[in-house]
Amino acid sequence: MRQQFLMSSWKTASKLVSSYFKKSWSIHDYPTEYRQISGQDTGEEQFPWEARIINWYWMSGKGHTKQEAFKALQENFIDYQAKGNDLPRPGSKSGVVFTSVEQINYLEPEGIILFKEIFGLDYYGMFISDDTTLYDFCDTKEKAQRKIAKIQEKYGIRVEDISGLRIVGILERMREAGV
Repeated sequence: MRQQFLMSSWKTASKLVSSYFKKSWSIHDYPTEYRQISGQDTGEEQFPWEARIINWYWMSGKGHTKQEAFKALQENFIDYQAKGNDLPRPGSKSGVVFTSVEQINYLEPEGIILFKEIFGLDYYGMFISDDTTLYDFCDTKEKAQRKIAKIQEKYGIRVEDISGLRIVGILERMREAGV
């Protein structure tokens, strides 16, 4: 463990120093690390590897191999950069960035109904983002399947085909159905 910490610290320090000699940075200028993930049965595809930038904890990618995980990390990095976001200096600590709530706020009336009737929760008693999924409220595949069935029964809409079972997608379906 100590050796891993020292290696990580050395990588971080060397990337930080090197960053002062460049005007722009690419993914290769950042200290990265890999870890094996033991998955939970969430119903989503499981990936055994994660690549992430050290000290930029949410900038990561997952894959079946280390190479796939790094490629996913690289794609996430490029997407982040393409959106006009400022890159943190390589080797420095990155702050926490909250995901968007624009869509969820737009669908608030449907959100109030869904969380009260399906989950028995107060919509205003939690943080829900545009990236929140049904799996954030169901810790097993079986529980998620029961919620999907309850949504279909209560609102007459099918949601199992929504990518990642994102709450925003479910709320959009509810709005389309006039719920």
